[in-house]
Amino acid sequence: MNLRIIKVILLVIILVVLIITIILVTKNGLKKDLEMEIFRISPEEAYLYIPEEGCVADIETAKKIAEAVLISIYGERLINLDKPFRAKLFDDSVWVVVGSFPYVDTTKSVLTGSTVYIEIQKKDGKILGLTDNY
Repeated sequence: MNLRIIKVILLVIILVVLIITIILVTKNGLKKDLEMEIFRISPEEAYLYIPEEGCVADIETAKKIAEAVLISIYGERLINLDKPFRAKLFDDSVWVVVGSFPYVDTTKSVLTGSTVYIEIQKKDGKILGLTDNY
């Protein structure tokens, strides 16, 4: 009788492990398939649009985009030295965002350095160009 109970318990354990394995494999497989489907949508199939006023419709948005891009390139410490940013819209199509210039080099007590300059397309937020020698 004891041997029969042990066999039943082992069979139950094997079945539970098998069911859990099937569930995990199926779940992960479906998740990966769904993730891949997201990247298979063509622009024709998706409802993509650009707002009439453009994706970068105001000065604050232009400054935030500029700050995010510039920090990713030059680092937060250097970009913070160029604050506050100034921005102006040209021809109702291109935002020009520049840092404050000049700044004080506290180790030398003199005005020094350059500042950042970035052009952002109002329509779609495309970065048209940037420099740190403005």
